Amino acid sequence: MEKEKTENDNTSIETLLERAESFGKTSLELYRLKAIEKIATITSDIVSSLILVLCAALFFMMLNVGIALWLGDLLGAAYLGFLIISGVYLLFFVICYVLRERIIKLPIIKSIIEKTL
Repeated sequence: MEKEKTENDNTSIETLLERAESFGKTSLELYRLKAIEKIATITSDIVSSLILVLCAALFFMMLNVGIALWLGDLLGAAYLGFLIISGVYLLFFVICYVLRERIIKLPIIKSIIEKTL
């Protein structure tokens, strides 16, 4: 009788250990898959954002060349139009540099945190 009880206890412990091991493996696999999903989401967001930025940059570059040539035509010298557009960009650069924490860094940090959590 006692031998039978010991065998049942051993079988119960073995079953419990097997289930715990299976649970651990399943949990590890779940965390791995969640990490892969997060990485894929972040990567696709970055790539799509870069493509949009590239398209917008090309559009604005052509728009600025057109505006610079138009201003140059109005002022009688093409270089004056380009100088005015360059001055506008210099002003934009200074504003972005002064406000870089608020308008560049913080939104990027918040976006990354939201995507990862």
